[in-house]
Amino acid sequence: MKSVEKKNPSAVDAVGMLRDVEEISLEIFQSLLSLASQPKARSSSHGWSVVSKLFQSKRVSCEGEATELEKIDAELLVLKSSKDINPVQVQNVLKGLEALESSIQEAEEELEGVYRKLVKTRVSILNTLSH
Repeated sequence: MKSVEKKNPSAVDAVGMLRDVEEISLEIFQSLLSLASQPKARSSSHGWSVVSKLFQSKRVSCEGEATELEKIDAELLVLKSSKDINPVQVQNVLKGLEALESSIQEAEEELEGVYRKLVKTRVSILNTLSH
């Protein structure tokens, strides 16, 4: 490490930043894993609370406003408890599920992009340090 300090002092700064990024990334992943591994809290016979927290599209300004996932969950609960199946309700649930699937796919694509950028950055830094 001392030879790197003498040859390229900016590499030392880059290594320090990488350590900080690694530490933050590990904390985020630990938080996500602890959230995902918590026992499912079941509220009114359905266990969407953990999933709802993960997929909230935005912070709601008032507590009465439900997220997209909570709306779908509520509609599914109504369908489950009703004796007659209403085709309009089924269509609404299907549309909501399609929108949710699209949102999940977008999130996956964004995460893949972030991962690719992290790999490229790591390669660049390793190349810089090795020369």
